[in-house]
Amino acid sequence: GQMTIPKKKNNKPISNSGRTAIIVVTADQGLCGSYNTEIFKKTEEVVASHELADYFVIGRKGQEFFERLAKKHDLRFYPYFLPEVFSLADLRPLISMFYRYDQIFMIVSRFVNTATRNAIFLELSIPVIEVEEATKEQAEGKFIFEPSLDAVIASITEKLRYALFRQQIMDSKLALYTAQMIAMQTAAENAKDLMKELQHQYNKARRKLIDKKIQEVQAGRSLWASN
Repeated sequence: GQMTIPKKKNNKPISNSGRTAIIVVTADQGLCGSYNTEIFKKTEEVVASHELADYFVIGRKGQEFFERLAKKHDLRFYPYFLPEVFSLADLRPLISMFYRYDQIFMIVSRFVNTATRNAIFLELSIPVIEVEEATKEQAEGKFIFEPSLDAVIASITEKLRYALFRQQIMDSKLALYTAQMIAMQTAAENAKDLMKELQHQYNKARRKLIDKKIQEVQAGRSLWASN
């Protein structure tokens, strides 16, 4: 799917105030139990101490939630649209903005097991690439980097960011799928219970109707017998 560049909200440009970005990952739909509400609760906790951050929100439910939250706290909020099946090209517009920030955090749901997940607030930290030794060896003519050492490091850094970012999103999708599975199982069980209750009520009503008909027949027989 085509990626949409984040939209500006409240007429505020993307800025470096505080130099913190927070990426919130939610679902596009409901019917997933408390998956979204757990993330919303964690988000409200985070916002209390990070009002100057830039918020990038993935998932329609989260974007709807932020429409209200951003007004309440005067936040910079940018919806980011990600297809169900995504690639580096889909994430590149967001990843390419990471250099603006000193710190990048994520609010995601982490899969624990089929019955448990946790909404967490984590820092998306990229391992530091040691360049001093490589620069020294390049100067000594041991290695030749094409097109340049900086370009190689930039390429590796982007791939690392993509891998780490993708891993967190895939983790959140796993948590979402299990939440949906449990919600559907619960709905199916509730439907079975409802069917049993309706069947019970139907049987009671049918029994009453039969009893009434029997009484009417008996009353009719008594009337004929008395005549």
